Amino acid sequence: MGKRLRSIGETRTKSMIVVQATVYNLRRWVTLDARIEGRGASSA
Repeated sequence: MGKRLRSIGETRTKSMIVVQATVYNLRRWVTLDARIEGRGASSA
């Protein structure tokens, strides 16, 4: 991710990190899932 976070409070900063990590992982999951489905469709 590599971006700096600016917020007031440790709890808010930690929450922002968790949200960013979750969004990153969901995007990655969608991308990987599409690749797997694409492979299965071409071999059928």
